[in-house]
Amino acid sequence: MVGGGISDENGKFSIDLPFGRFYALIEFMGFEAQKTNVFTLSRENQNLDLGEIGLSTTASDLSEVVVQGEKNNHGAFPG
Repeated sequence: MVGGGISDENGKFSIDLPFGRFYALIEFMGFEAQKTNVFTLSRENQNLDLGEIGLSTTASDLSEVVVQGEKNNHGAFPG
């Protein structure tokens, strides 16, 4: 991994990378990862707009879900 980032509330992101050949791997929990085609950043081509990247939901089964709680033995809730 050369760099990474997090998108804003509109899904936009920016990553500073050195010149070279790269691909972007976009991942979000509950969605299938998307990998872009290889692109080149150079002195002549320093910025790249990947456009809109659509993510598809994944269907996955959980093998186990644990719900845990505590009982308050003092009869009053804090706060």
